[in-house]
Amino acid sequence: MLAVAASHANSAIVSANYIIAGTPSVLTAPATSITTAAATLNALVNPGGVSGTVRFQYGTSSAALTSSTAVASLGATSVTVHASAALSGLKPKTIYFFRAVVTTIGGTATSAIVSFTTD
Repeated sequence: MLAVAASHANSAIVSANYIIAGTPSVLTAPATSITTAAATLNALVNPGGVSGTVRFQYGTSSAALTSSTAVASLGATSVTVHASAALSGLKPKTIYFFRAVVTTIGGTATSAIVSFTTD
């Protein structure tokens, strides 16, 4: 960038880099490896070309997802990647609900809430 005005000296030349961040997207995938006390939560996420984080919210009521997994980092990519989190200490024969939450500088996206039942 350069500023020029009549009867003034030209400014120094400067440059800047801009990151155009897309909005992240997320799609919940079915839980896998379900046992009486454990399950793996899955999602397909696209951070929109910038780095970000993903976590899963879960609970025994779709209206109150009161627990959360640790936050995992997402690399700066524009392609959809698989994210997962292993849960343990679950109650047997219980319905659990979960959704994925992706956060980047482009915003936050949450997936649909899905359920699974422990054995």
